[in-house]
Amino acid sequence: MTFRSGFGTVQNIEQLVNGVCSVLGKDGFSIDSKNVTTNRLDDEIKVATIDDKIYGLRLFVSEVEQILVFDNTTSFGDVVYEPKFNVRQDRIRLSTAISSDWKGRLDAPGFVITDNRLIPSFDTQVEDIRHTYDVERSLSLSLRDHARH
Repeated sequence: MTFRSGFGTVQNIEQLVNGVCSVLGKDGFSIDSKNVTTNRLDDEIKVATIDDKIYGLRLFVSEVEQILVFDNTTSFGDVVYEPKFNVRQDRIRLSTAISSDWKGRLDAPGFVITDNRLIPSFDTQVEDIRHTYDVERSLSLSLRDHARH
């Protein structure tokens, strides 16, 4: 059986999710995970069995959400938000890296996720170098600024 998810990630089918088995056989009981093969490629998952036929397949798709949490004061002692006196910053500047075709999964095309950091992949860095001297198209501001000097 093949399933394609346009957004999110299909959870592990070998474990119980919310007390429900994912792969069921003819008798309505779960098929042993040793007899199930799973192939994942991009947003597609293929599930097959070695011995039995699959009579029921329940897949759980989850999405990854992002959240930003700011302290009430900065490392310089500036007040971002003080509820007692109703003092707050009207705007906060955020400088980040973004992947253009992110689909709610734990991957970021063009980047490598390491710990809590997003590092440009080799392909992304090569593409940035190609456009180093192209002031109108450069994706990296630091590379553009270095190219101008």
